[in-house]
Amino acid sequence: MVKKALNFIIISMFFIVFLYPFLYIVNIAISSSHAITNNEVYLIPKGINFIAFKVVLQSKSILSGYINSIVYTTIGTVLTLILCTSAAYVLSVREFKFKKSVMAFFTITMFLNGGIIPSFLLMKYLGLIDSMWAVIIPGALSAWNIIIFKTNFKSIPQDIIDSAKIDGANHYWIYGKIVIQLSKAIIATIGLFTIVAYWNSFFPALLYLTSQGKQPLMIVLRKLIVVENMRGEFMNLIGKAVTVDMDEIGFARSVKMAIIIVSIFPILLVYPFLQKYFTKGALVGSIKE
Repeated sequence: MVKKALNFIIISMFFIVFLYPFLYIVNIAISSSHAITNNEVYLIPKGINFIAFKVVLQSKSILSGYINSIVYTTIGTVLTLILCTSAAYVLSVREFKFKKSVMAFFTITMFLNGGIIPSFLLMKYLGLIDSMWAVIIPGALSAWNIIIFKTNFKSIPQDIIDSAKIDGANHYWIYGKIVIQLSKAIIATIGLFTIVAYWNSFFPALLYLTSQGKQPLMIVLRKLIVVENMRGEFMNLIGKAVTVDMDEIGFARSVKMAIIIVSIFPILLVYPFLQKYFTKGALVGSIKE
């Protein structure tokens, strides 16, 4: 009984430590500007209002970046899963004679990188500069993901695949109806990691995109909050909403926290739908389907 109580206390303390930063961000985002300036906001918000979120959601640059990030993340994740799972399936097939050579080629890319300038020149020669494909394609085929998928696919009982072949199934049917169905857990896991990677990515866009209308959300946030020479744009963003009964410094902090919440909201929204697959094995429950 004492051990359980001690474990509960320790876990609760860790929970509070990890939860407090997020709770603090939310409290700052919805508190009054004067309470923020006077450092009166801690565990609970004071003077609750949602003006900061209204300002953020009315910004055309943030809205445009938001839409672009959703498009890049969605297409990039789908393309990554299709390319990596199909490549991993081919490498897991016993009949494929060149799998060692192909696997060695993929493995080399994990240790050797062409560099920024050769990558930029390659994108330029391919005509992908200022195109969304310059942001999506470079990270779509990952040797690490292929290795993980290949290891998972090889753990599928060979008897299931042999039975399907006896019944006349080809590799496309086996890949779509057996391998993918029995690998939902690992696909969901890699899918979530890929979503987070594309959503947080900003360097490829910084390197390859020149049009302001194609910039993802992270580039927009970098310009608004981090880059000093864009501070005027951030002040213009909050200046329209500041009234005589508001403190500009406190409201600026509130808007920054609102931007942070808005930027991480899609990840928080996706995670609960994929969480159930993390607790499942690659095969448990899938064969019954």
